[in-house]
Amino acid sequence: MTKNHGKRGRKGGRGFSPLLEDRFRIVKSEVKRRSREEGIRERAEVLRVEEWKKYIEKYNPPLLMEALDKVEEKRRLKSAGVVVPETYLVLSDPAEVERAEGWRHLLPKRGFVVKPSRGHAGSGVLLVRRIVGRRFIGEAGDYLDIEDIKNYAKEIISGKYSRGRPDQAIFEELLRLSAELRELATIGLPDIRVISFRGFPVMAMIRLPTALSRGRANVHKGAIAAGISISRGLIVGAVLKRERIERHPDTGVTLVGRRIPHWKGILQMAVRAQEASGLGYAGVDVTLSRQKGVVVIEVNRRPGLEIQNANFAGLKRRLKVVESWYEEGGGELTPEERVNMAREWDKERWRLTK
Repeated sequence: MTKNHGKRGRKGGRGFSPLLEDRFRIVKSEVKRRSREEGIRERAEVLRVEEWKKYIEKYNPPLLMEALDKVEEKRRLKSAGVVVPETYLVLSDPAEVERAEGWRHLLPKRGFVVKPSRGHAGSGVLLVRRIVGRRFIGEAGDYLDIEDIKNYAKEIISGKYSRGRPDQAIFEELLRLSAELRELATIGLPDIRVISFRGFPVMAMIRLPTALSRGRANVHKGAIAAGISISRGLIVGAVLKRERIERHPDTGVTLVGRRIPHWKGILQMAVRAQEASGLGYAGVDVTLSRQKGVVVIEVNRRPGLEIQNANFAGLKRRLKVVESWYEEGGGELTPEERVNMAREWDKERWRLTK
């Protein structure tokens, strides 16, 4: 019997018939074409820096941007019934700082936070976990005295964290992590950033502190950014230092698919905060605290674009859906109705109607 070594007869290079080979090439070409189209479409939906600046300029009035420091912001939010951390004290003059005997008693023994009124990106925040006798226990367990607190407040007032502009030192409530988020964060306080645009929540992420970030929910210092589905409140993806991850590096807990509790309430609170601030485009930072439940930490006038990386999705189409709704007549809706509408848009993958 003659062996046919090295011959394929009428079969193609993969052992397929010429007809199947042709079909294989067609399918492969179609897959590549669709992948390119999807990639182009996804890139086209990413909001670029220059486009982001235009949205800020159009929807956030310059005079309001100038006036809206954290003190004014909190006043507006409280007036609108938005839940915020309690403010114990605001100091704006070094002479006031020196008269510590007049304000020290206002600080609770259970701890507090000192932050600049005009700080940005989480800079200039001092955490005091508790007061024991005449000592203040810092974030890392270090001991501080009243002189340390006074010096820190004077640094804030001098403009150290506000690019040289005179500032105010805010002493406010230290929020404690809700047990409902304990599995996602073993240290620090996670926060949920919601981009609210003209009364509609369009994108969200949760920032999870890590050992690398030293317990701070600061993405640039090593916190996890995990995108959240607007419609379902589920984590859809996570990045750490711009690299995709599946699990929390400190605990090994799987992140993708985790449900964020009180999701509808979080979105409604974020929308109410954005509207109360007067801004049209804002990043609202919310958390779940042991003391207050859903609470707004602050409203950001220029929220960054890293939220797109966390969601593996762009903001542009989502913003256009909201603009299109207003252009077509819009209507008077409650925050709850607008949140429900945004969740429906999200289920439909933010399809434009025109």
